[in-house]
Amino acid sequence: MASQISTNGRKKLITFQEEFREKYSHLNIFFHEVKFKDGRYRQGNYISNKKTFSEVRLKKGASKIYISGNKLVHNLENEFIEFFGIGVCISYLNENGNWCDMTHVTGKSKYSLYEANKKGQESGKTPSKIKLY
Repeated sequence: MASQISTNGRKKLITFQEEFREKYSHLNIFFHEVKFKDGRYRQGNYISNKKTFSEVRLKKGASKIYISGNKLVHNLENEFIEFFGIGVCISYLNENGNWCDMTHVTGKSKYSLYEANKKGQESGKTPSKIKLY
């Protein structure tokens, strides 16, 4: 079943991160700038999660992102670029306790959110509370 996490302009990114974590307890979602280079999107600087969506989004409109367990990590990342003009990085904690970016692990991530969350769970590491940055 698809669920929606609100992305209204007044919502802080940390609130979105906490709501995402409620659904996928072993994943984290980081926000970053997007740069277009050599025909590809590249990750830019991380965006402070103290900011609101209206402060960081480059594209305006009434876009909604639907999140379900079978949605591919790569597709969700692309939707944030397409609808908001910002990038997201979906990660899990590996066995060493380091955040592991799902897309960098496999190139174009073929993991669904459900599978990515399960991979994080299998590492045996539980993420701590989300911090402001």
